[in-house]
Amino acid sequence: MIYTVYKMMATNRKNLLILTSSLIVLGAFMMLTNPDQVPLYLLLIPFILIFFIIFVVTRVFLVFFFGGKGNLTRFNLLAMVISIVLVNFILLRSVDQLTIQDAVLSTAVTLILGVYINKFRLLGWLINQPITLI
Repeated sequence: MIYTVYKMMATNRKNLLILTSSLIVLGAFMMLTNPDQVPLYLLLIPFILIFFIIFVVTRVFLVFFFGGKGNLTRFNLLAMVISIVLVNFILLRSVDQLTIQDAVLSTAVTLILGVYINKFRLLGWLINQPITLI
């Protein structure tokens, strides 16, 4: 019993640490860089950090709303699909290419990818950690 409580507290600390550090790094990066003066690969850092933030928050909400019932791998998969779709929308909007057709296509491709990941059980070894509330 004590070990389970300790493990849950450690996981909550890990989620909180990922969320807090992502927010701090994202804020610092946005304040301290000029997009005109950084290389192209560094411009992807904010989108990666936004993905982590959305992913962690979505996992917590899924566990909260579904009460931890169900397959935790599916919660991770759903959180990943939602995060990818939202980051794709942000990426498309940042280059002024977000149209209804692009949004539908991006969502469809991501959902199909999620179905195949779930079908072939690829997510089990990609993300194999328990989900708990922060």
